[in-house]
Amino acid sequence: MNAAHISTVVLLAIVPFAGCGAKSGLWEPEQDADVVREDIPDVPDLPPEVLCLDDELWTAPGRRTVVEARARDEGDTLALTWTLAARPAGSTATLAPLRTWYTVLVPDLLGDYLARFQATDRAGRSDACQTVVHAVNNPPTALCPPDVADARVGVPVPLEGDGDDADGRIVGFEWSIRERPEGSTSAALVPPDEASTQFTADVEGDYVIRFEVIDDNGYRGQCIFTVTAVGAPPLDCPEEILTGPTRRPLTIPAIPVLNGDAVTWMWELVSWPPTSAGPAPTPPDAASPTITPDKPGRYALRATATNARGMSSECEVLIDATPSGPDAICPAETCTVPLNTITLTGSGIDDGAVVGYRWELTTRPEGSSCDPPSPAWGATSEFTPDVAGTYRITLTVTDDEGNTGSCAFDVVAVPSEGLRVEMFWNPPDRSCVYPARPPSCDASDVDLHLLHPSATTWFGNFDCYYGNCNASGGAMLSWDAPGRQDDPRLDLDDVEGYGPENINIDEPVVGHEYIVGVHYYYADGSGDARVHVKVYCASTSGECESGPPVEFGPVTLRDPYEGPGNDNEFWRVAAITWNGATCTVRSLANPDGTPNITTYSVVASGR
Repeated sequence: MNAAHISTVVLLAIVPFAGCGAKSGLWEPEQDADVVREDIPDVPDLPPEVLCLDDELWTAPGRRTVVEARARDEGDTLALTWTLAARPAGSTATLAPLRTWYTVLVPDLLGDYLARFQATDRAGRSDACQTVVHAVNNPPTALCPPDVADARVGVPVPLEGDGDDADGRIVGFEWSIRERPEGSTSAALVPPDEASTQFTADVEGDYVIRFEVIDDNGYRGQCIFTVTAVGAPPLDCPEEILTGPTRRPLTIPAIPVLNGDAVTWMWELVSWPPTSAGPAPTPPDAASPTITPDKPGRYALRATATNARGMSSECEVLIDATPSGPDAICPAETCTVPLNTITLTGSGIDDGAVVGYRWELTTRPEGSSCDPPSPAWGATSEFTPDVAGTYRITLTVTDDEGNTGSCAFDVVAVPSEGLRVEMFWNPPDRSCVYPARPPSCDASDVDLHLLHPSATTWFGNFDCYYGNCNASGGAMLSWDAPGRQDDPRLDLDDVEGYGPENINIDEPVVGHEYIVGVHYYYADGSGDARVHVKVYCASTSGECESGPPVEFGPVTLRDPYEGPGNDNEFWRVAAITWNGATCTVRSLANPDGTPNITTYSVVASGR
């Protein structure tokens, strides 16, 4: 490595670049060299600066002695030169090497040697310094303490030196800082003139400490050692106060570590509002944890950053939690069967107190006309789905300040029967409620029928309909084997518009073909009926999930004379065959695809 390159390395190691103040790099490539940009400051081009690390050194003839210096120039390359400016008469001692930041002298005679160091920049300007090397008989020997690798910034480190003198005695001591890291201004050795001292570093980095002993001849001996000071990681603690609503996670931004140290973090909550449970930041060892304030007010957190050297720094982070409205807590999704009443229990959390509840039926399956949860007010309510499908229920809670919060959940009604047939008409629901009458509402009456394969006609005991198997009125039919499992039942019968109506058989007979029919019993001033039918066959396909039904309609039925009569229309919908596990549903539509519609008088005398 040549001397110029070594000089450059030394420069970079001890002084930051000067940027625009350097001798090179002032001009941009496209810039006219005769035009000076106004935004470029006029920085003076200074000559180099040199420093000899020792004013004096004490040695003995024949002893190898190292002399050191430092040089810098803002952005320039320097030529370094050592010369032996003076030596005792008759001496032939020399210096080597001559072009680096250090040189070596081996005195050959007693007396003083003057080593001169010079640094010259490319403009020919130079600076120089010199060190006097005293070659004497039996100079004292300084004994330094070992290097210190873990001194802490701001914490005194005890140092113990000693010395030896072959032909005299040690009468004095002197401690000094030979080299220090950039930015150090107040590092100190106290006391500086005793064998024992304490060193206090003011910034992180390496300090080269010189220890000298003085004998009774005034001769000196020196040694050097290094103290490495480590400091806590410098943190850019936040000054602003974070804000966020209660009961909502708040992510705390990471705190910058100014020197780029790799650190581990530990967060803890140190103060919180009196009514708070004191939520913990999670995870506590994250650079950017999350906290969920539970009550309004101020929260104080302490963040501790620890570097690989075991040094720690702390920051305080403040959070002001603002009030938020209540949170409603709904029941989980509930699975049930049609016509089964279930209990709903809700709750809420709030900064204050939850004082009110409201239950609403938000959506329901097509064909349903069930009532909403009842009572509508209160933490507990009841609900009865009337047809298979999914019902969406909304719970709204109110706190003591009138704020509200809502949640929603599903009630899924899944058929439990082997065969279930549902029917409704004229959606949406406009059923008449006394004393209302058409045309403001729908008062029509449409009836669902299920025919046994042994039946020879409709409207007999092998036809389940409102007249003989209305379960709500206690009417029952006995089909096939003893017991109720293979008997039909009409669970719902609606006479004032829309429906729904349904007929179920828990365990249909294998091989039986059941026929579904719909009769328009009475229009009651409501006009034609548009009828829908759904058939479920052992259709539970999974937990709280209903398999898809086979659907028919809408089909329009008429009551020509607006009352019960032989000409009222009857729709033969489908034939259902049970195979022991599920069923086959066959449409009874006409060959041209039109609905199989006849009249009451026809089906009353035959199938």
